[in-house]
Amino acid sequence: MQLAVRHERYDSNQVINPSLLMKAQEDFYDALFEETFPWREYSPEEFAARHWFEFGACTIARTQTFHDPDMHQWAIRFEEIFHSPALIEECRRAFLTPSERAEQDARLKRMDQQGF
Repeated sequence: MQLAVRHERYDSNQVINPSLLMKAQEDFYDALFEETFPWREYSPEEFAARHWFEFGACTIARTQTFHDPDMHQWAIRFEEIFHSPALIEECRRAFLTPSERAEQDARLKRMDQQGF
């Protein structure tokens, strides 16, 4: 699925309404979050356990407020886990089998050796 952003033709003589611009930006980030994070299917804990190493950084909850309060709470929790190695390990132990953890550890080792 591709992310589509609607826009109207820009008229250089037209004054841009800042609230409409902010609304368009908020809609964009909501849609981007929906495409990136399966927040309705996974708890932030399970998603972090399975996918934390696929993200170079995560500050979305600090920089964006989402229209859906549940989505925003999910983002806050994921970010909290993402920035805590102890929480990541706790989630990995809770949601991954020993073989899944070993496979993930091997992948992380390869990433360290070959670059992210």
